[in-house]
Amino acid sequence: MKLVEDDGGVKEVILDEGDSLDIHAEKYHLHANPFDEVSVTFWKASGDITKIIEDIRSSREI
Repeated sequence: MKLVEDDGGVKEVILDEGDSLDIHAEKYHLHANPFDEVSVTFWKASGDITKIIEDIRSSREI
């Protein structure tokens, strides 16, 4: 996981099985799996994420 800091720097976080990470609303981040094994991520959002989902759906190329 790469998290973009407020100063523009990038913090890299490696998550192992069972780890969790809180990402605040509107925090830009990248999720990637650089390894050969399958990676499954469970996302849990709190609050109303309707706007976020709408933005994701509208940005997809159809």
